Amino acid sequence: MHTMPMTAAYFCGNRHKGSWSALEDMQLNIAMVTMPRAPWRRVAQCVPTRSTTQVRIRGLRLERLAGLPPRPRLQTSFKESDTTVDMALPDSLVPHTPWSDDEAQDLVSTFTPAQWKIVTAWPPVKLLDGTLEEKDVNDGSINHGIPPDEPWLLQSSELDELWEALLELEVEDHVLVKIEPIEV
Repeated sequence: MHTMPMTAAYFCGNRHKGSWSALEDMQLNIAMVTMPRAPWRRVAQCVPTRSTTQVRIRGLRLERLAGLPPRPRLQTSFKESDTTVDMALPDSLVPHTPWSDDEAQDLVSTFTPAQWKIVTAWPPVKLLDGTLEEKDVNDGSINHGIPPDEPWLLQSSELDELWEALLELEVEDHVLVKIEPIEV
C-alpha cells in the first residue's frame, strides 16, 4: 500500500485522490453538522486533504442520502459561528498504550494545584488546622471566620473532607459555598 508523507506541501498543494478514509469522512460529517448553512468552501477547510470540489460532491451525496435540506445557494445567509469545534479523533483512530501507575500519578499531580480559594456568601466560614467545624460558622455578630475569596493553602488529601463539610453547612445553614482552584 502506497502512503504519502504528511508534510506541509502535501496539505497545501497535493490533494488526495481516490476513496475517502474514515478520518476524512468523519471530518466532513462534523463540519456539515456544525456548519449547516456554511458554504462548501468553508466546509472544505475542515478536510485539508480534499479539494473544495471533492468536498462539495461528497457532501451533496451525503446530504441526499441523509435526507438533509440542501445548503443555500446564496451565501449572504451564512454567519460565522462564535463557537470553536474541536476536531477530536475517536479513540479507535488514536494509537496509544495505557499509562503505568506512576505515569498516571504524575499526570494527576500536575493538575492538582495545592492552593485553593474558598468562596462563600455571608457568613464566612472558619478554617482551623485544615478542618472545618459547624460550630465555627460565623453568626454575623463577631467576624471570627475567614473572609470570602480568601486563599488558603490546602493539601489535596484535605479537599475531599473539607468539601463534604462545606456541603453539609450549605444544606443546614444555607451558606453558599464553593471551592475554586487558584493557578499557581
